[in-house]
Amino acid sequence: MFFHLPIENQIKHHQQEYYDAISKSHQEGSSTTFIEFMLDMIFATLKKLIEDIKRHPMEVTEHLKQLLAVLTTDYRVTASEILTLMGLKSRENLRNNYPHPALKAGLIKLELPGHSTSRNQRYIKN
Repeated sequence: MFFHLPIENQIKHHQQEYYDAISKSHQEGSSTTFIEFMLDMIFATLKKLIEDIKRHPMEVTEHLKQLLAVLTTDYRVTASEILTLMGLKSRENLRNNYPHPALKAGLIKLELPGHSTSRNQRYIKN
């Protein structure tokens, strides 16, 4: 979970406090001060993230709802399979209205993240 949180940005803005907490913990021979500081940074990061989400809610379009309806969490599908499942004919229409917006919104992910145009690429529901 913490991998996806930009906690380091919060610490960067409070860099002196970070070093002070490390120093004080070292002097006290206890990590309590440092742990409390880090918990405060995690809380501040989560609070900012929630505020950002509330300010910019994700719009789930009808296209995205249709895509999510045909995908299951444990099943990986190719673009061709999505075309068939959804009864679509145009790959360009598919790409522009379905996987790209869903990827951007974090609703689906790529099986091969570094190879977005691979013919072996599959999409996975998050």
